[in-house]
Amino acid sequence: MNDKISIIIPVFNVASTIGRCLDSVLNQTYTSLEIIVVDDGSTDNTTSVLDTYQDNRIRVIHQKNSVQGIARNVGMKYATGEYIGFVDGDDSVDKNMYECMIKAACEHNADVVQCNISNVYSDGTRKVQLPEISCVVQRQNEPQYFDKYMNRNIHSFEVCNKLIKKDFLMQYQIMFHDTKKVHAEDLLFNLEMAMKMSKIVFLEDHYYFYYLHCRSHSKANSLQKLLKLCDLFTFFFSEVKDREITRQVAGIAVLVLMQNLARLPHTKENREQSKKFLRREDIRRYLFDSMRQSKKMRHKLLILTILTMPTRVKLFIIKSHYFNMR
Repeated sequence: MNDKISIIIPVFNVASTIGRCLDSVLNQTYTSLEIIVVDDGSTDNTTSVLDTYQDNRIRVIHQKNSVQGIARNVGMKYATGEYIGFVDGDDSVDKNMYECMIKAACEHNADVVQCNISNVYSDGTRKVQLPEISCVVQRQNEPQYFDKYMNRNIHSFEVCNKLIKKDFLMQYQIMFHDTKKVHAEDLLFNLEMAMKMSKIVFLEDHYYFYYLHCRSHSKANSLQKLLKLCDLFTFFFSEVKDREITRQVAGIAVLVLMQNLARLPHTKENREQSKKFLRREDIRRYLFDSMRQSKKMRHKLLILTILTMPTRVKLFIIKSHYFNMR
C-alpha cells in the first residue's frame, strides 16, 4: 500500500491542544501522509506552535477567519492524496488509525471507511461513542440505509472518524457548507455522502479520540442553532427527489431537532418559541413522515403524542425522551 493520505486539520485558537493533535498524526504507523493544517485566522499562539514543527509532511495554510467547514474545503483543494481524512485540532488519533483504515479501504475498494470514536472526558475517563460493529455495506443493496445505519448511530454524523476516497468526493462535488447558513456541516456532509457512495466499511475499533472538555462551546444549545438546523434539513430535502429517502431522513431530522429542542435553556422566551417551532409546517411533516416510516410501535406512539397533545405535555415528553439521547 503506497496510497497517500491527505489529513486536513482546520485550526482556530487551539494553541493548548494542537501539539497533542499533530504529534498523534505524525506518529502514525502509516507514513505516506501529507498533513494540511489550515490556520483559520488564529489570534492566540497557535501559529507559533505550528512554526515549531519542521516535518516536511506538514503544510500550513494561513487564511482570514471563516468557519471550520470552509477551512476544510480549502484543505481539500490543496490535497494531493488518494484518500482524505479530517482531524480537529483539539482531538488526537491512535497511532494505528490510518494504517488500519487504508488497509480496509484498499481491500474492499470502499469509498468510505469509518472507525469508532472514544469520547474523552475532563477526568480522563473514556467511553466508546458508537455501536461496536465491523461490517462492509454495499449502499445499493440497502434501500433503508438512512434508517438502518444513520438513524441508529452506526453511520455517525462526524467526518473525523472517516477515511474517504478523494476521487469519490471530487466526482460528486461533495464539500462542506458554510456554517453561517447551516449548523452541523458534518451532518450535511454525511447525508450527501451517504446518498452517493457505493461501499462503506465500518470498523469497531475506536481510533479517534474526541476530547469533550476542550470544546464545551460546541455543546451550547440556542434557538438560533435550532433554526439553522432546520435550514440544513430544508436544504437537503430541496435537493432530494426520492420520496423513500426523504421519509427516512425525516426520522433523522426529528431525532436531531427534538434533541436540540429538549436542550434549550429553560427560559420564558424559549418556551414561547418552542411552541411556535412545534407548529411549523416542516416540523409537523417530519414528525408525520417519521411516524409512518418507523416500524416500532413505541416510536409511533411517541410521535403521535408530540403531534396531538397540548403544548405543555409535548414539551415535557420531548425533554424527558430526547434530553439525554446520544
